[in-house]
Amino acid sequence: MEKIRVGIVGAGLIAQRAHIPSIMKNEGASLVALADSRVGLAESVAKAWHIPKFYGDYHDLISDDALDAIFVLANDPSHYEITKFALESGKHVFVEKPLATNSSDAEELVAEAQKRGLVLSVGYMKRYDDGIRLAKQLMDALGAPVLAESVYLNGNWLGGDPQFPYITSNEKVPLTEYRYPKLNFTDEQKALFAWILGLSHQIDTARFLFGDPKRVVSSALSSNEKKGDLTVNSFTSTLDYGSFLLNLELTSAWKGDFTEYYIACFPSGAVLRTDAPILLLRNTTARVELRRPDKSEVYEHVGFRWSFEVEVNEFFEAVRQHKDTVSSGREGLLDVQLAEKMVAALS
Repeated sequence: MEKIRVGIVGAGLIAQRAHIPSIMKNEGASLVALADSRVGLAESVAKAWHIPKFYGDYHDLISDDALDAIFVLANDPSHYEITKFALESGKHVFVEKPLATNSSDAEELVAEAQKRGLVLSVGYMKRYDDGIRLAKQLMDALGAPVLAESVYLNGNWLGGDPQFPYITSNEKVPLTEYRYPKLNFTDEQKALFAWILGLSHQIDTARFLFGDPKRVVSSALSSNEKKGDLTVNSFTSTLDYGSFLLNLELTSAWKGDFTEYYIACFPSGAVLRTDAPILLLRNTTARVELRRPDKSEVYEHVGFRWSFEVEVNEFFEAVRQHKDTVSSGREGLLDVQLAEKMVAALS
């Protein structure tokens, strides 16, 4: 079997802590090139991981005809332009979340991938967590809930010391203009939108578990604004699913460990709670607890596969089979669209 030849754009923390080691473990892929605008960082990371080529300009990497797939791991505002160039160059693309910073750009990328018959996958690794997949199966079997809640406390998400030394650089990252939605957002709403997209795992996981809401009922924000910077204490949004409401609550004003959970209450009296693991905690799945009126079932460890590795493996399998992943570009587009509606509903 011929190996899929991979290039990475972006050599920062998420590349080093998650994606480079995951790609390296896949026997059907070969990581042959790395690009970062901080060329010194690109060189250091390439040498540390024995990656043959490094570049300071992503155009040079993507233009290499020897590559089959590109991982876009640069900062959020650059996702659209890098992904677009990669698709136009005939490369399959894995792009970290979010797909783009507005729904128009996201829709364009989805259409480009479809037109060219390329795989476009977004880095929502929680869809690949075996515990969250179990929770989805249980929820589907239980039917529609009568009430649901999601809480996201964005605390310490690193999960302890890294398995491998993390290489840093003092080089400056060139600024990429943030392409906000073409909506009549205030400055506060723009800052909030960028913040929500940065934490959009919650939106995507809620959609994975509960499906797509019919509408956004309302949104509310508690914040501190200093020197033009928005510091969010808490944000909540109520989503209407027709037969039930889902409250999404999130905050960065939290000094404890990363905490994320989803609760669904069912007409039968059953309650399903899913606790997602700390983002970079390896080989740990979501904890799932199903409480029924007559008994309770707890699933502490649904295997020991790491969701980052699973999503990388399934991306490569999708490339080989010319099919979508469970976190396709279409799913990434729907996440951006929902984020826009949540912010637009801010009262």
